[in-house]
Amino acid sequence: MYRVNRHVLEVGVGLWLLVDLQRVWAPSLITIFGQAASTPRS
Repeated sequence: MYRVNRHVLEVGVGLWLLVDLQRVWAPSLITIFGQAASTPRS
């Protein structure tokens, strides 16, 4: 029983870290690949 709970806890912590890293890393994609802070040409 203890083994199952520990496994669930480890998976939960791993998913939380992945989501947190993605949340920090994703906004940089528009800066690198997108047109951040640019106005459209008319």
